[in-house]
Amino acid sequence: LGTMDNADGLATRFAKLGRFGKFLRFIRVARMLRLTRLLHNAWEVSRLSLVMFRGVRMILGVLLSSHVVACGFYAISYFTNEGEMSWVDRWEHSEHCPMMSLRQCDIGYRYLVSYYWAITTLN
Repeated sequence: LGTMDNADGLATRFAKLGRFGKFLRFIRVARMLRLTRLLHNAWEVSRLSLVMFRGVRMILGVLLSSHVVACGFYAISYFTNEGEMSWVDRWEHSEHCPMMSLRQCDIGYRYLVSYYWAITTLN
């Protein structure tokens, strides 16, 4: 009779251990599902970041190329022959620069006009 009680107690312990094992497997599966969801969210964020990075890079590329073309436009007009008139000399005055020639306006205004020319020409 003593060995039967001992065997029943051992069986009860194994049954409890089996339930605990099932509980541990459930926790492991729950963690894996949470990790899968987390990785999926991270992938979505990284894809969005990549799209945003490419968009910003494209915009900066357009701005830089427009800047180079604007500086080139003004440089070409600056280094024309002595008797020739360039687009800078033919520029009609406006309310922002009442001078007769764009060369007499301040550098910021000259740059903006050249940049405008570059953007309209690149389009």
